[in-house]
Amino acid sequence: MRYASGSWKKFLFVVVSAFALLPSTAVAEDARGKFTLAREVRWGTAVLPAGDYSYTVEHHSAGTVVLRSLSGGPSAIVLASSSSLAASTVAPRLMLVQRGRDWYVTSMIVEGGGEELYFTPLATASNLQVAKRPAKVTVVSSNATP
Repeated sequence: MRYASGSWKKFLFVVVSAFALLPSTAVAEDARGKFTLAREVRWGTAVLPAGDYSYTVEHHSAGTVVLRSLSGGPSAIVLASSSSLAASTVAPRLMLVQRGRDWYVTSMIVEGGGEELYFTPLATASNLQVAKRPAKVTVVSSNATP
């Protein structure tokens, strides 16, 4: 009986160890995609000039979005302030809001659907002055330009 008890403990240890390794391999694949900006856009602390970009959403880093210019321009890393589930049938897109002359990314539905990331626009003195006016809102799909 003592031998069986020791074998059971070893088996349990192996099973628990295997489950400990699962999160690193079973995490959903990072979302990837491309989009085009027709004008300069502010995204978190980053300012992205007009152009073509690729993105990767790293799920293991709590909604970290890595942006790369396809023309060799600036790249950026932005952090989502929160996220929610979106219908899997919703096309990937960026939601932009205009405050004064500046455009800000407020949310993003990632490629493959099912997740929407939200971003808090960086408060500046100029956009605090125009905050009393209504903001313009636009949507940029992965196949369109703002």
